[in-house]
Amino acid sequence: MEQQDSRASTGSDETLRAGLFAQRIAALNAALALAYCVVGWLGLKMAIPPGYATVIWPASGIAVSAILVFGRTLWPGVAIGAFLVNVAIGMMRLETAGLPLILSNALCIAIGSTLQALVAACIVRKRFGRPIQLTSAWDVALMAALICPLACVIAPSIGVTILYLNHSIPATAIAESWATWWTCDLLGVLIVTPVIMLGPWKGWRILWRGEPIAHYTATMSAVMMVMIGGTLTAWKVTSEFVHDRNQASFAVLAHENERALRYRLEAYSRSLDGAAALFAASDEITPDDWRAYVAALNMGTFLPGLNGMGYIRPVTPATLPAFMRAQTQRFPGYRIHPDSNAPLRGVIAQIEPIATNRAAMGLDILAEARRRSAALHARDTGKATITRRIILVQDAQKRPGFLLLRPLYQPGLPHVTVEERRKALVAWIYAPFIANRLMEGLTQSQGRSLDIHIFDGPVTADDDTIYASAAKGNHRPKYSVTRTLLLMEQRWTVRWTSTPQFEQSVSTSEGWLVLLCGLAISWIFGILTLSYIRREAYALQQVEIKTSELMERETVLQQAVSALEESERHFSALASLSPAGIFRTDDLGFCNFANDAWLKTTGLSPDAVMGVGWMAAIHPHDREKIRAQWRTAMSQGRTWRVELRFCHSDGGICWVDLICGPEVDTQGQLIGLIGVGTDITRRKDLEQENEAALVRAEQAANAKAVFLANMSHEIRTPMNGVIGFTELLLHDEPRHAQRTKLELILESSQSMMELLNDILDFSRIEAGQMVLEPEPVNLQKKLQSSVAALHALAERKGLPVSVIVDPALPQMILCDRLRLRQIIVNLLANAIKFTHEGHIIIRAIRLPDAVLRIEVEDTGIGIAHDRQTAIFREFVQAHGAAAQRHGGSGLGLAICDKLARLMGGQVVLRSNPGEGTIVALQIPLVAAEGEAMAPAPTMMDPPVRATIARRILLVEDHDINQLLVSEMLERLGHEVAIASNGAEAIAMVDDAHARGLPYALVLMDLRMPHMDGMTATRTLRRRGYGPDRLPIIAISANAYADDITACLDAGMQGHVAKPVRMSDLQAALKPWLRVENDHRMLTGSAPSPELARMYRQRLDNIAALFADAAAPDGLTSETKAQLRNAMHQLAGTAGLFESATTSSALREIYEALEAWSDEQWRDLIRGAAERFTLITGQPERAL
Repeated sequence: MEQQDSRASTGSDETLRAGLFAQRIAALNAALALAYCVVGWLGLKMAIPPGYATVIWPASGIAVSAILVFGRTLWPGVAIGAFLVNVAIGMMRLETAGLPLILSNALCIAIGSTLQALVAACIVRKRFGRPIQLTSAWDVALMAALICPLACVIAPSIGVTILYLNHSIPATAIAESWATWWTCDLLGVLIVTPVIMLGPWKGWRILWRGEPIAHYTATMSAVMMVMIGGTLTAWKVTSEFVHDRNQASFAVLAHENERALRYRLEAYSRSLDGAAALFAASDEITPDDWRAYVAALNMGTFLPGLNGMGYIRPVTPATLPAFMRAQTQRFPGYRIHPDSNAPLRGVIAQIEPIATNRAAMGLDILAEARRRSAALHARDTGKATITRRIILVQDAQKRPGFLLLRPLYQPGLPHVTVEERRKALVAWIYAPFIANRLMEGLTQSQGRSLDIHIFDGPVTADDDTIYASAAKGNHRPKYSVTRTLLLMEQRWTVRWTSTPQFEQSVSTSEGWLVLLCGLAISWIFGILTLSYIRREAYALQQVEIKTSELMERETVLQQAVSALEESERHFSALASLSPAGIFRTDDLGFCNFANDAWLKTTGLSPDAVMGVGWMAAIHPHDREKIRAQWRTAMSQGRTWRVELRFCHSDGGICWVDLICGPEVDTQGQLIGLIGVGTDITRRKDLEQENEAALVRAEQAANAKAVFLANMSHEIRTPMNGVIGFTELLLHDEPRHAQRTKLELILESSQSMMELLNDILDFSRIEAGQMVLEPEPVNLQKKLQSSVAALHALAERKGLPVSVIVDPALPQMILCDRLRLRQIIVNLLANAIKFTHEGHIIIRAIRLPDAVLRIEVEDTGIGIAHDRQTAIFREFVQAHGAAAQRHGGSGLGLAICDKLARLMGGQVVLRSNPGEGTIVALQIPLVAAEGEAMAPAPTMMDPPVRATIARRILLVEDHDINQLLVSEMLERLGHEVAIASNGAEAIAMVDDAHARGLPYALVLMDLRMPHMDGMTATRTLRRRGYGPDRLPIIAISANAYADDITACLDAGMQGHVAKPVRMSDLQAALKPWLRVENDHRMLTGSAPSPELARMYRQRLDNIAALFADAAAPDGLTSETKAQLRNAMHQLAGTAGLFESATTSSALREIYEALEAWSDEQWRDLIRGAAERFTLITGQPERAL
């Protein structure tokens, strides 16, 4: 029951709150509707002349600001207020519009006003939120643009459209009505909305950069409203005054024009009076007399506007025959028209000038109602009378015209009464005129300052227009004068209207100046008031803040006193327990506090440490330095740190790391120093031990470097003999079994050299002696040459190796050519080693951030995840049994990783067991310009025996190397002399030069007894043996880049690394030992029979190699290498035995073999074999 009572109570509370909310909304809507009506009525009162249209509509500002402040629930108030105001406006024009039309117009206009206010409020809330948040002047301008120019388009568009559809306004007035409406709403919103938005009646404030803007009080809002209202009132009064003044000026011009019109018509009337006098003075008026009279009037000058002058005879049926006889005698062909049987006819007897009025002769004017009415009125009244608007029969343009009629009575007969006048009438003197000509040139202002509109009768209907000086257009005159004139017994309504020229001449900006100045003053007052409110709020806030700060400061001060006392206690306790020495001095350096640790550090007693006693305990070598630093710290007031020694009484030394800082009082004055000292004696001992260990480590590293250099030299020297003599034996064309064994020896030696190179490279990297030599490298060619180096190994396992290069990569890159090739070959060798089937792909890819990625992908056995990090450590392989199954030292990947890091990159790996491996080198990508440097030969090329012997001096201390290199040189066709050291070489060079048999070149070892190769080279260069005169080529086991650079800096021209290979030696000698191509011209004699036999034997061997290569399974990398070498030898010696044509053809075959790719070998080898057989005449073998 209690829960049910609680729920019932809650429900009733919610119902009560909902009811109160509905009542509040209803009250607000009613208040808004009333305010809209009142402000709308004031807006109507703000209408100014001439059209008395409302220029400012404050009600639109009331609507927009009310919905912005109180929300969308107030839209009914806007709709009701707008509807009532527009009904009231319509009722003012009830005579021109019915009640249904008024109500429909009011409803549609109210809908437009409501939509306009809702849209403006929604746009502002959507863009700036609620409360409105502004951050800059741009936000203020944007909000004003959204509310005023944009949103104010809605109500004018809907209202003007409805008024046009209901025929309340013409099509020509749509644009002007829309612009006026839009301006009214725009000014109303612009003036009223800010005042209401800043008023005190909303529950939220506008935020400026996150801070609320102070709002007006009710009094200030009222003052602002009064100021704006006063401004609008002053504007209206000024505008009306200016308009009345200009209207009076215009009325003067209209009156002047009216007087001119009356004067002209009076002149017409006087001319008719003169004609009447002529009739009275003469018994009979002949046509010539009348013609003479009219001509004497000179109407073009004195009676402008008259079309002529004539007289009309009244004719009855009784007098008709006599009248016709007389007229036909005077005017042959005369006739009366139109035909009529009327009892009285008024026939024009004569009119002059006849040329322009011939059509009027014989016209019965009484046959037409308006002419008859005027003629009879003139007869009966005796007054000159103008007809109503007619069309003259003689006017071909059919313009509005008139007849001015004056009755002529029989002299001697009475004509006082109407009857007497009718009996006495003998004729009408009349003058026809056209309205346009009548109005021409009345006054100078006509057509310039004013336009004239004359209407026939008391109304101003378009159908009654007599004359209009200006065509009907869009101009709406601001000033006009309308009068009804009684002219010659006719009522004309004349309306004078101002022209744009007149309006511009009297236009002033007084009203608008009052409006703008008043609004400016109001806004300045509003801004100043707002500023005052903000300053007042800020001052109150600062008072509150300062009061709070004072209270907090008092609290803090009390807490500080307590904290200071507590700090003193803590400081004393901490200082007594601190392991670091703490002391304090005054500004003169006298110690006044020291803890136990400081006493222990200085080795002084409590009494001895006080005063300057602590300074006396400092080591004599440190004392002056401490005093100088102490004086500097005291003068500059800065913290300083120093290491110093204290001498203890027992002779011991204590090292102290001392930090001192200034101590100041509350006024910032320096009163002393506080210091903290830490005993660092143990650290100093360790530093000395570390320095000694570092010296020993450096000595060990230097010894290691010397050992490595010696190891390289000592191992390469015997290996030089093994590899060199093996190559020489292979060039002696041994038997097949011997060749196989020699090749095994060569391969084993090369494997050992590779292992040695790995160990030495790793040692140099570990010792920090590896130096990279960046140079331009053709990436595509470098990858292909690396693949070519291991192509034979891959081919033996049946593994295709493909190279893919990203086209986005530059052709030339900058890197260490040798180390790049070393890494690629190592990664490729590992891929071949651990892949038994599938394929191998080398990709070069450009990664973001200028990174080059060269990855080697294989389909091999893969690497276990737990071993993928370990294999980059030295002497570690992917699998435990890998070394036994595949061989290797486990240094390859470790060297690759270290070389990559030296290049600024890394080696990364991704592998799954049984699925293959991807190992990638990632290094910075630097594009290079120019062409790549030619790499040193890496394959053994068969020597070409020179035909002119050159004297070469070999400087070498090792007997095996002497024998090996001299044998190679002799096979190359050179004469060799041997020196065992540098000093002996210098002597032999001097001696040969003195005998006139200088050496063509010197091969110089570097490490020799008595004098090394570097010293010997520098000595020879100083003695004048320049590079052109005596080239010197180093031959050394030191084959690193810095070693080669050192040789070149010493004056050498090249470098051949041990173990010496014949191809390397030949390549090094070739640039310096030039020989001609035509060997027969050089030798001057035919080759010996023995040489011819050897040449034919070589042809047979090459033919056999071609046959093997063309066999189905005979094309191997070994066969290719043998063919290239053999053809190289043959191309160099064929000139001795064959014609120039045959020699050239053999060289073409050799060059083709050098250029072929692997695919071209398979496709073209048979054709090359057949061509070789055809050229040399060898018997065909089974191809």
